[in-house]
Amino acid sequence: MCRSQGSSPYHRDGYRYTPLLSYMLLPNMFLHPAFGKFLFAALDIAAAYLTFLLLQRMKTPDKDMKFSMMLALYNPVAINVSTRGNAESVMSVLCLGTLLLHTGGAFFASGLVFGLSVHFKIYPVCYALPLYFWCRGPANPANGLRRLFYPTEERIRFVAGATISFLTLTGLFYVLYGWEFLQETYFYHLTRRDTQHNFSVWFYLLRVFQGHPLEPLVNFFPFMVQSLFWLSFSTRFYRDLSFVCFLNTAVFVILNKVCTVQYFMWYLTFLPLVTPRLAIPRERMTVLGAGWIASMLFWLGFAYLLEFQQKDVVILVWVASILFMAVNLMIVFNIIAAYRGVSRSPSCPSSSSSSSSSSSSSSSSETPGKTTAAQLETHFITDKENKKHN
Repeated sequence: MCRSQGSSPYHRDGYRYTPLLSYMLLPNMFLHPAFGKFLFAALDIAAAYLTFLLLQRMKTPDKDMKFSMMLALYNPVAINVSTRGNAESVMSVLCLGTLLLHTGGAFFASGLVFGLSVHFKIYPVCYALPLYFWCRGPANPANGLRRLFYPTEERIRFVAGATISFLTLTGLFYVLYGWEFLQETYFYHLTRRDTQHNFSVWFYLLRVFQGHPLEPLVNFFPFMVQSLFWLSFSTRFYRDLSFVCFLNTAVFVILNKVCTVQYFMWYLTFLPLVTPRLAIPRERMTVLGAGWIASMLFWLGFAYLLEFQQKDVVILVWVASILFMAVNLMIVFNIIAAYRGVSRSPSCPSSSSSSSSSSSSSSSSETPGKTTAAQLETHFITDKENKKHN
């Protein structure tokens, strides 16, 4: 409404997004009030198509492909979130598009899309390290850290693309909307103190320490925990981008200061790409799924008593949040344990190794994580090496 009247979208109370989103939704005013919902639903389908292309690149077997596409197309969380007007499907398209371009060797283009995704919402920044590490490392690295961080041509192209798109869009909207744009779109989320009940375990601690000298530390602590997980996962699993993006997003959502249902979309986007490489017995999968649903219902029950029945059960809501976090982390660790892909030490292949020998010879910088790795290695790596040497 504000944008269509020529004013700032930040005049609308609670608008915490890039102005780009308000431009996308202008047809709500002159085409149809539900235009945005149709757009987001259409982007859900586009995200499913990108998932299909990525699964094809991974040479996913037909049986696994069907299951993954069922997850992508009939995800009830995605259907609910998009049809109620949340823009999470935009992020799904941007994140999957980044993976598709990056694994195809279009590093500058993937950087452009990645920068756009970070401009749109901050959380994709947790993919920066694995995307950077995935690019070819130096031919003769002095040590592991040099191999990971050395600025090769591929990495420079990716960083240049990301920097150009992010700074261009951010600079443009800063010129148009000033400090208010930076505060509401970015800084607000870094300093946000949400003391209202939500799935996050931090809401109660932020409420208890409100106004306390330790409040800034409590507010910053979740970022520290998230960063430790990101660094660990990024160096261990960067060779499989879909898997590491799933893990980094999952711990971001689980350990975030605010956690609501639409945030689940952020990691569920990558789940169809992960399931073909998981070896979880059906019984365990059933138990984990039932535990996730039960812990959510447990939380929702006490949240209903607090919000609608005005019962003094804040502590019980917090306990339910702790249980929900514990169940989610247990699921993440079970997924890691059941992962059948290639787990490699933090290294990149040297430029002198050929694509034909990279999967059969044992390079000093690459160590398969499991005995089935040679058979189950993601096709991303093979595609990339073939393009380099043909």
